[in-house]
Amino acid sequence: MTDQDPPSALTKHDVGWRRIVRNFTPSWFSVTMGTGIVSILLNTLPYNGIWLYWISVVVFALNVILFTVGCLISVLRYTLYPEIFLLMIKHPVQSMFLGTFPMGFATIVNMFCLVCVPAWGNWTRNVAWGMWIFDAIISVVVALSLPFIL
Repeated sequence: MTDQDPPSALTKHDVGWRRIVRNFTPSWFSVTMGTGIVSILLNTLPYNGIWLYWISVVVFALNVILFTVGCLISVLRYTLYPEIFLLMIKHPVQSMFLGTFPMGFATIVNMFCLVCVPAWGNWTRNVAWGMWIFDAIISVVVALSLPFIL
C-alpha cells in the first residue's frame, strides 16, 4: 500500500462498539468456564484459610460479571445483526462453542450453591434449583440439536 492509495471506506459497523458486538462469538463463554472453575477450586480446597474463601467469592463475582457482559453482548449481536445467528450456527468452528454457554452458567450455579445458599438462607435454594433447571434444559437443547444442525 502506498501513500497515494485511498483509505478503505469504513462503515459504522466497522468501528467502535458495533465492531465489538458484531465480532463477539460464543467462544468468549469459555472465559467464564475457566473463571468459574477457578472460583470453585478455591472454594473447595481442603485448606482452612478464610482468605481462600474470600478470594473465591471475588473470582465468583468476576465470573458473574463476565457472564452477564457476554450475555448482553450476545443479545445485542443477534438483535442488531439477526442474519449472523444462522451463519454462526452453520459455521464449523463457532457452533462448536455453543456448549460453553451452559457450561459457563453451570459454574455460576455451582458457586451460587456453595456461597449464596449458606449465606442468604433457604429462599436461595429455590433460586438455585430454578437456575439448575434452566441450565439443564439449555444443555440438553444444545447437545441434542447441534449434531443435527451440522
